[in-house]
Amino acid sequence: MKSFPNGAEIVKEDIDNIKLLGEKGLSPAEIVKITKWSRSTVARALSGYYDARFAEKKEEQKQTASEELKDLMAKNLEILIKIDGFLAKESEVVK
Repeated sequence: MKSFPNGAEIVKEDIDNIKLLGEKGLSPAEIVKITKWSRSTVARALSGYYDARFAEKKEEQKQTASEELKDLMAKNLEILIKIDGFLAKESEVVK
């Protein structure tokens, strides 16, 4: 496992913060002092190096969410079919 200087792997929120600080006009050295990330990490974040990694993760999350939604919709359909069957039986009893 790779050892990280500040004990953590960079996450999307950190990258977004670094980019925001860069957009506000702070120098990479100032961003390093504020964020406690290395000069290399800050440079990579500002250059877009990490963007592809988080885009891939977002796509994976999208696929997982899509699968979960399909499962939920299938369960809802099963419940609706049961309700429809129950209501059909009830309407026969009333007649």
